Amino acid sequence: MTLAQLIYVSRRRMSSEALTRIVARSTVSNAQRNITGVLMCSGQNLMQILEGDVADIVSRYEVIRRDQRHSDVQCLVCKNVVKRMFPDSKMMLADLDSQAVLDRQRLIEMVEGVRLITNTSHYPIEAHVLLRDFKQQLCDPGFVPWDPEEKTSQPSRLIA
Repeated sequence: MTLAQLIYVSRRRMSSEALTRIVARSTVSNAQRNITGVLMCSGQNLMQILEGDVADIVSRYEVIRRDQRHSDVQCLVCKNVVKRMFPDSKMMLADLDSQAVLDRQRLIEMVEGVRLITNTSHYPIEAHVLLRDFKQQLCDPGFVPWDPEEKTSQPSRLIA
């Protein structure tokens, strides 16, 4: 098995009740495939981290990408990792309950910035940065994102 991590964003076209039902079914399905991760929801914005065998998570992503209950599906990160960020979570839902609009370009630029200055092959740095920024971007419009050029920042301690 090649352990990998895939992070995508999308907009949902489903009710909160439908999302809750999907999470319940996915918990069982993910356990059977040894997929772990977290789904963050804020208004209609979704961001999910999937962890597991690369073939399994890419297959799961393709199902999500074709699902009519999602729109604007975009993969931000897909890479091999040494260990899981969410080893005990078959499907955690974090509802941030906000109506803010997600700036996808900002997330993409952050990933590219992190990769320019850091070899991330053994660490989930992108996931930490993206999770923190996703949360802050949707909950606090005045938030200033982590700057990869700022050497004093510690990406491994970004998630509060």
